[in-house]
Amino acid sequence: MENMVYQQDLKRYTEKKNLLLDKSNKSRFCQRQFLPLWEGASGSFTLTEQEKQLNETMENLRKKERENACYGDNKKIYPAAQPFYAVKDHIISSPLYQIFRLMPKGALLHVHSSAALSPEGLIALFENWNIKFPSQRNITQSPMQSLYVLWNDPIPVKWQKGTLFYQWFLTQYTQEDKDVLLKSCVPLGEVLAEPAFRAMLTFTENVESCPYRWESLNAMFSRTANLFEDKEFYREYHKYFFLECLDDNIEYVEMRSGFASFYNTSAPANQIFQSVLAHPDYQWQSHFYFQELNAQNGIQNPDFLDILLTEIASIQKTTEGQNFNLRVILNARRDLNPEDTTQCTKLLDKLNSAILFHAGEQYKKYHDFVIGFDFVSEEDRGYSTSAYHSLIYGAAMQMPLPKDSQYWIDLFQDNVICPSKPRIQLIDFYLHDGESTWSDNANVVDACIASHYRIGHGFNLIHHPYITESILFNKDSCGTYFPMLELCPISNQLLMYYPDLRCHPALSLMRQGIQCVICNDDPQMFGNGGLSYDFWMAYMEFGIDLLDIKRLVFNAYYAKSNYEKSDFRILAQWEHFIEQALEIQTNV
Repeated sequence: MENMVYQQDLKRYTEKKNLLLDKSNKSRFCQRQFLPLWEGASGSFTLTEQEKQLNETMENLRKKERENACYGDNKKIYPAAQPFYAVKDHIISSPLYQIFRLMPKGALLHVHSSAALSPEGLIALFENWNIKFPSQRNITQSPMQSLYVLWNDPIPVKWQKGTLFYQWFLTQYTQEDKDVLLKSCVPLGEVLAEPAFRAMLTFTENVESCPYRWESLNAMFSRTANLFEDKEFYREYHKYFFLECLDDNIEYVEMRSGFASFYNTSAPANQIFQSVLAHPDYQWQSHFYFQELNAQNGIQNPDFLDILLTEIASIQKTTEGQNFNLRVILNARRDLNPEDTTQCTKLLDKLNSAILFHAGEQYKKYHDFVIGFDFVSEEDRGYSTSAYHSLIYGAAMQMPLPKDSQYWIDLFQDNVICPSKPRIQLIDFYLHDGESTWSDNANVVDACIASHYRIGHGFNLIHHPYITESILFNKDSCGTYFPMLELCPISNQLLMYYPDLRCHPALSLMRQGIQCVICNDDPQMFGNGGLSYDFWMAYMEFGIDLLDIKRLVFNAYYAKSNYEKSDFRILAQWEHFIEQALEIQTNV
């Protein structure tokens, strides 16, 4: 029999489902009252005397940047109003960047697994790859001979030049298919230093020839996608990423990840990669390239989660005084059509798989590791969030509950079988919404209803004043909170949503009471490894001050407390940062 708690939960989410289906009823939505995720965000923040001193120093540095660019005889473009890749070297040399490098970041709460490592880190990984794993690949040539760049010169656009493949795959496959020739490939070691190679992997001036930046982004994803099907590469890639985070004072990450699948090296190469090479130009010509993986594969072989957990343990053993932690938000691409039977089955497999990882008895070690689900990729050319309402609010699969399982008894108050509860009650949603050029895009409204804790991007919330005007910092009758926005400044700029970030609505949203955090999104493509670059751009362009920066950092730190008990180390870390920053500025 369903207990009273479940009936109350069902009523709560039924009401939310009605809001999702009828978001035009603005008055009903405005009846909700919201509370930030932690009490300190509601307005009790102040600056100490030392912080005020550092705030003044930072203001002076920002003012100097502006005066040097906008006034005098040699007027230039304001650095922060230029594309990030054009001013990255300038940022690195600036005193403000050195301050942000020292700063504890709280947490990185929005980054994609297959684009998490900076381009510098990726090239370093390539340089060391075959030196570390020569025996596993039977390499007899010089380092980096096992990875090739496949050039396609007939492709007319220069920046659409190639993808990366393994030598063993190319060699074996050419025995089966004469259309793929080794003479079309260049050993990766010969091109690592070439600007054209870097342009294949990250945004540079070359993307200016492609006005639609999502095409560039998806092409870059496709060029390295097959590398992640190798377990060892997957492991090393994320190890480099974790260490890069620690180097930038990031000790906690919540990472969006698809359902990784690793190839079986004992299978014939033509069977493993036949679907890829059947369309050799598909990697960069199709907007939606990524191979859709059956989530049941992930259930049967959840190796990629084990690899991440193993790497975390290894990082914690090798770093002194730093304690790195990771959580995963599993996702599906939003170009899958929920009205198509086959594609909807894929979506359901992925979502139900995430629920099993998060709440399934047979995957206890992942309960606190897989924390949520998301629909990712370009919002304007994907399906709306409303299109997925039946998946979000539909009943999950039946799952048997062992009678001796205290976990299930506590979770469901039922020691026999899990009731067919709505999926939104079994896993949290962290939805990518409000990343759109269209002012009438209402996905962010749907996300405000379905996402309990945070929304990815969400800058389009500025077009829905009936929501922002209703934030009263009080709990509503459902006991829910208004979700934070995961702001990604450099991503928003380079994808051309706000080419000049001075026009970004972040400050307006923050002044209306919307709580935010700073994130980096896809640092491999955007070149913004860590969070210091995004904080620099936000500070220089949004018009925020140190009090806002402090709030952003503490928001990020406390946002993770839903899954990890806070030890309040951030307070000591922040005080130490203030002392360090003041000392450096004094010595300068």
